[in-house]
Amino acid sequence: MTVKVDETDGAHPETLDKKITEIKSMNTNQEKFILAQITGKYKKFKDGNIISFTLQENLQVQNRFTSKGIVIQGRGWIIDNRVVVDLGYDHYVVLMDSKKEKGIALKSLKNKEDVLLKVIK
Repeated sequence: MTVKVDETDGAHPETLDKKITEIKSMNTNQEKFILAQITGKYKKFKDGNIISFTLQENLQVQNRFTSKGIVIQGRGWIIDNRVVVDLGYDHYVVLMDSKKEKGIALKSLKNKEDVLLKVIK
């Protein structure tokens, strides 16, 4: 197969000697951590149970605002002996323990235990 290209139509550069400038990438994934506390007791926690959290700070995710003191809930799932909770904010909010590890250890699932909500903008 042969392709004929008309190089005189003006759509092609005359030389390829131009230097490529490096594009500096911007960090578009800005992260913010919001403090919350576990509300309730979960000694007999099983996959799919609802877990409640009380916000200690205001939470702004895209166009959704939830003020300090409000209780939010999500379904929890045990993965590698840690509880990962779906809070309904898609991938924009990730539940973390106080050491900034994803999820919460089963033994830390206690009333008034501090947790962090990692908000990705």
